Amino acid sequence: MILVAGPPCGGKSTYATEHAAPGDLVLDFDDIVERITGDRYSRDADALMRAQTEYHEMVCRWFNEWEPSSTGREQIVDTTNGTHH
Repeated sequence: MILVAGPPCGGKSTYATEHAAPGDLVLDFDDIVERITGDRYSRDADALMRAQTEYHEMVCRWFNEWEPSSTGREQIVDTTNGTHH
């Protein structure tokens, strides 16, 4: 998983789109807001709460279904300084 964070209009979506490999899943919060409201820049409180809930559910579903290779697990351990069980 790669998390791209930054200020509004900072190029996060563009970066993710340009660097995604075939088969990569890109979850873009603004895309979810746009699907709900028709406006990716909407800041309607109810729409944002719906988008946040949907985004959270998508991330949880991804984590529950993701089965990294042993190499992927080792990379996770290496980058988090955690222990591998």
